[in-house]
Amino acid sequence: MTVLSKTLWKIRYTRKELLLDMAKKLKVSPAFLSKIQDGKYWLLYSQLQMLRNNYDLTEEENKQLDYAFCHQDEEYIPTDEEKEKVKEFEKELETWRKNNGK
Repeated sequence: MTVLSKTLWKIRYTRKELLLDMAKKLKVSPAFLSKIQDGKYWLLYSQLQMLRNNYDLTEEENKQLDYAFCHQDEEYIPTDEEKEKVKEFEKELETWRKNNGK
């Protein structure tokens, strides 16, 4: 996991969005966004601006996004608390999928 992937995930998580939702807002395919999050591709400056235009980011989120953009290839090691949040989100997402037939 990279610093950028953590930041993008956090933006989606706080807004209860899927990767697909963010990909649509950035006008890229979900596969491409997934590769950005995996650290295989880099986020372009134009995509950074689209993020800012499509999301009402807090000042703190903007700072985190700036840092992540400048350190896209830097590995991020999540804390135990963050790992738990991911598991909770995955459970919520699975429940949502079952309830919505997806």
